[in-house]
Amino acid sequence: MAAFAGDGRALRMEQPLAVGHPAVAKALATVKTADWKASQAGIADSGDLGYTYGTVSLPGAGPAGAAATGDYLKIWKKDAAGAWKIVVDVLAPRPGPPPTSATHPSRQAFLTRREGKAAIPPGGGT
Repeated sequence: MAAFAGDGRALRMEQPLAVGHPAVAKALATVKTADWKASQAGIADSGDLGYTYGTVSLPGAGPAGAAATGDYLKIWKKDAAGAWKIVVDVLAPRPGPPPTSATHPSRQAFLTRREGKAAIPPGGGT
């Protein structure tokens, strides 16, 4: 939590925006380890605002204990003491693998139509 500004914000999928140390700590509580790889970083000409973005891997956070991956953006601001603090932290998980072509619902619907069978039963299926 030391890296976050007192009014820092963390945004995670399917969670409300967390504002301030207690809420951010709660939002980040499930993350045990993370492998952050910055793709880009920059600092404003004023020297008091910066950003980093890149990819992240969260070991054990994916399906069946696999690593979950995502993209992140962090906005940093220098505090009065000159220390860099995170003011905004956004994490967007990458989607899991797509369904296989053999099981994808759109493939099944296509094959049903191609074979001349009604994809929707008479009466709309209800």
